Amino acid sequence: MPDAYGGIIYVYAGKTLLINGDGALRLSAGNTTAFYLESGASAIIDGSAAVTVAAYDIVNAVGGGARTLAIGDAASLIIENPRTLGQSVTVTAYPSTSSAMWKLTDSATTGDPLTATSITVAIPAATTGTVAREPIPVAPTITSPNKLSVVAGTGGILLLTATGYPAPTWSLTGAPAGVSITGSTLTVASTVPAGTYTFSITASNGVEPDATQSFTLTVTKAGGGGNNNGDGKIPPMGDALNLLAPVALLMVSAASAFVASDWKKRH
Repeated sequence: MPDAYGGIIYVYAGKTLLINGDGALRLSAGNTTAFYLESGASAIIDGSAAVTVAAYDIVNAVGGGARTLAIGDAASLIIENPRTLGQSVTVTAYPSTSSAMWKLTDSATTGDPLTATSITVAIPAATTGTVAREPIPVAPTITSPNKLSVVAGTGGILLLTATGYPAPTWSLTGAPAGVSITGSTLTVASTVPAGTYTFSITASNGVEPDATQSFTLTVTKAGGGGNNNGDGKIPPMGDALNLLAPVALLMVSAASAFVASDWKKRH
C-alpha cells in the first residue's frame, strides 16, 4: 500500500473496507469524523499498514446496528486527538480468532484486558496514542540439539533455537574455557582440548520459567578415522592387506574358471 493522505472514509451498511499493505495512510478529518460506519459496516486495517487518524471523532456510528473498526496482527492505528477533551474508540482484533494481544503505546490506555478480542481505547486531550497488536509472551522452550561433536584444533559452531516470545537471550553455566555464546550461536574454539564436557545452556525471555538444557560437548583428537572396529583408529598395513586377500583370491578363481571354460570350447 503506497503512502497516502486523505480526509473522511464512509462505509455503507453491510460493506467492508479493507486497508491492506505495508505503507502509511493519514486521515486528516479536522473537526469531524474519520470513519463513518453504517449499520453492519466494517473498516479493517490489516497487513503491516500504519493508519494515522487526526480527527474530532475516530468513528461515527451512522444509524443503528453493530459496526466494527478492526486491526490485524501486524497493523497499527495512530490516533492524534486535537480535542481539548479526551476521546475514545472501540477496536476489534482481526481476525477475531487471532492469538495476539493488544499493544498500547504513547498516551493510549484501556481498562480492558489486553488479551480481549475488543477493547475501548482512551486518548487524552491534545495527545497521540498508538494501538497495535503483538504476540502473547510465552516462556521459551529450547529446540536445538543437546549435543555437539567437534575435532580438537578445528572447533565448531551450533545455532541455538527456541520457541516462545519474545526471542530469548542465551547463557552458559559450567562450560569449559573456549566455549561461548554470541547472539544465538554457540562457538567452540579450536583451543578446547579433546575430551567430553557437560554443561548447561539457558534461554531467558522475561517470561518464567527459563528453559535450561543439559548439553554434552565431545571434542575428539585430530587425525582420527574410521574402520570396521569403530574405534577411530587406522588399521596397520598388514591388516589392510589381509582384508584385500579374499578379494584377490576371488579374482584369481574367476580367471581360472574362464580359462577352463574357454579350453573346453576349443577342444
